[in-house]
Amino acid sequence: MVRRSRRIFGQIAKEMSAFILCKDMLVIPPTENIVRGFLIEGTSEKDRIYLWKVVCPLHRPMRDVYLNYSNRISEEGGDIFVDSKDFRKSAALIGSIIGKHVDELSLIRTAKDFLRYIGPMLGNESFVVQLDLAMIHCRMRNISKCREILTKLRVRFDSWTEQMNQGSRQKHSDPFGDQLELVERAFASGSEDLIVLMNEWESKNVELLELGPTWVPPVV
Repeated sequence: MVRRSRRIFGQIAKEMSAFILCKDMLVIPPTENIVRGFLIEGTSEKDRIYLWKVVCPLHRPMRDVYLNYSNRISEEGGDIFVDSKDFRKSAALIGSIIGKHVDELSLIRTAKDFLRYIGPMLGNESFVVQLDLAMIHCRMRNISKCREILTKLRVRFDSWTEQMNQGSRQKHSDPFGDQLELVERAFASGSEDLIVLMNEWESKNVELLELGPTWVPPVV
């Protein structure tokens, strides 16, 4: 699937200067703190794909791009099919679809843009979303808001962990807890220390996702 998406997106990148192929993702440059672009996801049905409009902050450790703030593109005609034997035809189809979304994604470059974009999600109590919000507010130097979110998040996460451990002989461990602790520790040392940590994670994610050709390194 990766090879197919690279061939389709590679053809689009050759024909449309608005995009750069990074690994298996078609990215809209420049990449600052947020990566914007498109991903193809395979399905169990031959030649049917899911096409994702990707918005992903880079400030947390990741193994791959996460889609918490991304949307699957749906067409009026229903499912999207590509021709596995004709990549130029497939590229033309996908290009015509994603072209409708470029202007919207191009407006999401900075932390402030991202906060505006996820406005409808601000009431989302997900641990991950709340941690992202805290880090975004720190990036924007909204220090009191960052502290408020982290404080509430710690209370909720500890309560959840305690519930998970009730009646269990083995203590529950969650990778999110490790991330939260690192963020809290850095923030306790000063907001600038947290921003430095975020920049370090961003740099590693840029390398992981091969975003180098699009990346504008942050200025601390």
